[in-house]
Amino acid sequence: MKKNDFKYFLDTIDEKLSFLSEILNLEKIDFEFSTIDKVENLYREVIKDKSKLKISFEKFELIIYAYIGEAIISYVSGNWVLCSAKKDDAFETPIIVNWANNPKNISISPFVWCELIKLGKMNIKISELIQKLIRNYNEQLNVKK
Repeated sequence: MKKNDFKYFLDTIDEKLSFLSEILNLEKIDFEFSTIDKVENLYREVIKDKSKLKISFEKFELIIYAYIGEAIISYVSGNWVLCSAKKDDAFETPIIVNWANNPKNISISPFVWCELIKLGKMNIKISELIQKLIRNYNEQLNVKK
């Protein structure tokens, strides 16, 4: 993804989330763990049968990346940036940095999480990963006090 594409990705996050809410038949998208599970299940279903989509798989994945990233940000804060580390698996994809308001935390890549799902190597639900981040976030807050 180039910088212009990244800017467009950021500028259209609300549209992506709105489209996802339509797919899931939700009045408004939320980041409840049950909804995160629904989104992950939808992603897994679409991987198996892309014919269910009315849009390209690439556009669908960007919607999923946006949702996962926004879910993370809603729970533990953070900022979207375009990964510029050439040796990183997330190179040139949107990542979350500065989560828990700590620039020393590792970056989080919705792209890498989705790649692991596609490869059958994600052995934990995304909602559970986010819950682990929340616990880590709370621990970091307690250390700062």
